[in-house]
Amino acid sequence: MSVTRKTLRQTIARRISDYRLGTATGGTTTTLVDTARTETTTNNWMGYLYITSGALADTELDIISYTTGQFTFAQQASSLAAGVTYELWSKWRPSDVNEAINIALRSAYAAWFTEAMSDSLVVCDETLEYTLPTMTQLCNVAIENCDEYWSGTATGGSTSSLIDTAHAWTVNAYAGYHCVIYDGTGAGQYALVASNTATTLNLTTTGYNWTVAPDTTSLYMVKNVAERTRDFHRISAYYEVPRRNPTKLYLTANYPEGMYIRLHYVFEPAELTADTATTNVPVEFIVNKAMAELYLMRTNDIGFDGLETYAGKAAQHQALADEYVKKHAMRFPPVTIRREIETWTAAPDPNYPF
Repeated sequence: MSVTRKTLRQTIARRISDYRLGTATGGTTTTLVDTARTETTTNNWMGYLYITSGALADTELDIISYTTGQFTFAQQASSLAAGVTYELWSKWRPSDVNEAINIALRSAYAAWFTEAMSDSLVVCDETLEYTLPTMTQLCNVAIENCDEYWSGTATGGSTSSLIDTAHAWTVNAYAGYHCVIYDGTGAGQYALVASNTATTLNLTTTGYNWTVAPDTTSLYMVKNVAERTRDFHRISAYYEVPRRNPTKLYLTANYPEGMYIRLHYVFEPAELTADTATTNVPVEFIVNKAMAELYLMRTNDIGFDGLETYAGKAAQHQALADEYVKKHAMRFPPVTIRREIETWTAAPDPNYPF
């Protein structure tokens, strides 16, 4: 179940008993007015405001002074209007809490992650280097084996079509097929065939990478991607660079042009940069790990007398986070054991760098 940064921060705040919620009844660029605040003591509330809605949402404000129902802070670019919601913190900076949440998320990998499968790469003619989509770790690579396909050379096209006047296709015979370009202009592009005339494939490009109009140098393939007509063979001789957060894939053999390269990979949990941003990492782990980090921050800010107390609380929450990982961590997907050379396909170019 996904949870927002706002919910995580407020959960932590309740556990450390350090915040109040409120709704502004007015304000300016330097003040927030809340007539529901009836404390009359001057500077009764000193600490931080965290604005959670309106033009200044996700903004932390240092409170300069407080009088009955009114907070004063440094001038902002926008005024605070009636109805704006806020959090009131007295001891902890909400920005430190947000940072502690992100530290927890960074430490959550590889206990929690997002697993993905992508057929977004096309085997191109005499090409061994490919650009990878964004990922944290590449687990497996497989090459498509398609039984129903044919190839040709384009005579033209656009960013939503391919033309081959050498053919006389049956109208709409290839609707639902995929069209890929494996050499020449647009190499690596692929799209879904929405319909066809005798000489033109009309393509659905939304969700695909067909952005360059083909020309007479474009070699293409049309293939049936129904499950019954194809399968994928996992390969074991390839390299990704770098190993963590890789951007390049290097194959060690030439595979059939026009076939898809299937990537199986994982993402680490993303950091939360806004209150509305969400994560699927369990709340209990994030809260305990973040609280451990917050108490560790305090050990750097206090005198010796409080050091043992905060260090002890940090250790307690770290132990709770570690225990949660042991009981609830996800099972990491199997990763291919690598070989130097693939054995079931063509040998690599002798000048290949690996």
